[in-house]
Amino acid sequence: FESQLRYGLVAWGGTSDTNLQRVLIIQKRAIRTLNGLGPRDSCREAFKELKVLTVASLYILETVLFTVKSGQTRMEEQHSYNTRYRHNFLLDAHHLSLYERKPSYKG
Repeated sequence: FESQLRYGLVAWGGTSDTNLQRVLIIQKRAIRTLNGLGPRDSCREAFKELKVLTVASLYILETVLFTVKSGQTRMEEQHSYNTRYRHNFLLDAHHLSLYERKPSYKG
């Protein structure tokens, strides 16, 4: 199930909270089935026991990995000053909130 969640997660994970909530409910249902829990039982400990990340956690992980692997420009590549933020990524200026949903911006 996790492999299907991870497929294209960087692209579709920035969708609305409602869509992610639907996927999380399906994921919780699968975890409850695997652990034999009832429909109203908490599955928080089951996630930890099975060492499974939630959809939101998977999205954060995949986005960070994508950003690091993509070779995006860092501050230290722009100038040679030894600043405390030199390891941060250099982000382009933008005028639309849609731009902030891009994986390269969020990472």
